[in-house]
Amino acid sequence: MIEYFLLPAIVVGASLIPKRKLKDKDVVQHVLKRTKTGTQRNENEMDYPKIVNESHNEVYSAYIYKLPWGLHSDDFIIVLPAIEEAINKNVEFESEDG
Repeated sequence: MIEYFLLPAIVVGASLIPKRKLKDKDVVQHVLKRTKTGTQRNENEMDYPKIVNESHNEVYSAYIYKLPWGLHSDDFIIVLPAIEEAINKNVEFESEDG
């Protein structure tokens, strides 16, 4: 009889365990992969923008990304609304040559 209550109790208990909150940079990488914002390296691999530098302040966090060859900054701008919605924060974007 107790076996009937044991499995639901384990499932409910497991659902109450707090999950680790993802960092903003991990969420951004996930959004970039889901939207396929990158360049095709070969048939099975893609190159995505990579974080070069990050700095954190009390007011904001800044991430500097290096875009792979062939990915234009306009392609990155198209994904900004999805990134803003995923991290639930305002996102500002600047690009420079070099």
